[in-house]
Amino acid sequence: MTMEFSKTSLRGRKAWEELGYRVPTKARPTCTERFLVPGYTAVYRVRQLFSFEQVVLIDPLERSRRRDAAELAVETRMNNMEAVMQTVELTIERAWTEERLRELAIVTHGGNYQGVPSDWTVPSSLLESGVLVGHAEVG
Repeated sequence: MTMEFSKTSLRGRKAWEELGYRVPTKARPTCTERFLVPGYTAVYRVRQLFSFEQVVLIDPLERSRRRDAAELAVETRMNNMEAVMQTVELTIERAWTEERLRELAIVTHGGNYQGVPSDWTVPSSLLESGVLVGHAEVG
């Protein structure tokens, strides 16, 4: 899709990126517009629009550095996650079915691997029921 360049046009973040510009993280939109979501009769979304004065030209070298830094960050996160997984202490009860173990895995850590940076969380209901105990032992 080819866009015509105009310094007076207001565009969304993705449209500016297609033209080789980026909107700084803390930039506030010049205006917003509501639009109807295709296929729905009463679902509206808000589109944030930015002016040419708010955007920054993307330097090809900077883009390359940012991509490399992002790849390194993903690699570091995976290595850190692996290190934590190797030191976590668990108890698995022999009577549990494979299905129950999968449910437990999804409930206890499913959200942390979907791009949401947060501490490792265990639902209080599992702690109160005594399902998880803090030593490495297969019962």
